[in-house]
Amino acid sequence: MTKEAIKPRKARKKTVLPKYLSIDELKALLSAPYKTNHRHILMMKYGCKCGLRNAEICNVKVSDHNFIEHNMIVFGKGSKDRMVPVPLDFENDIKKYVGDKNLIGGDRLWDMTPKGLYAMVKRYGIRADIDKNVHPHVLRHTYAVHGLKAGWNLRTLQKALGHKSLTTTQVYLEITDGDMADDMMRHPLPY
Repeated sequence: MTKEAIKPRKARKKTVLPKYLSIDELKALLSAPYKTNHRHILMMKYGCKCGLRNAEICNVKVSDHNFIEHNMIVFGKGSKDRMVPVPLDFENDIKKYVGDKNLIGGDRLWDMTPKGLYAMVKRYGIRADIDKNVHPHVLRHTYAVHGLKAGWNLRTLQKALGHKSLTTTQVYLEITDGDMADDMMRHPLPY
């Protein structure tokens, strides 16, 4: 076989791991100084407690929430909807906000564009003195990474994030691989 006949293998693209916030960074962000606005905090919590995308956060309506079942319907990317659980403590904050603002049914919770939300989250990241580029998708990554670290099933996370392919969700496993040794030390089988 000649050298010309042998084709060099293409180099694989290196996967860029998503940036996410530590628990301490998240606490700092959600209690950022300089006139913290409760509405802004709620908007950011939709990213880190429900895993919503930037545009999804901006389009949340009162009627998207099912306060009895503790979940919400998210109308996401590609015109696909998905059911997302809403943590009880966060749901209580939303109920209070809806009541305080006298919002009903099809009312949107806020009037902010994705571009405005991006700028607002970035501003809070700077105020909180976080050394990362903080934006709404970082909050979504934070939701995913900490969910996996807490033991969530990858398939469940895929559904919550609205990923079409499990491969898209698997990128978060590379971040949590460092926790694998700790997990193995707590193996449940008695042998």
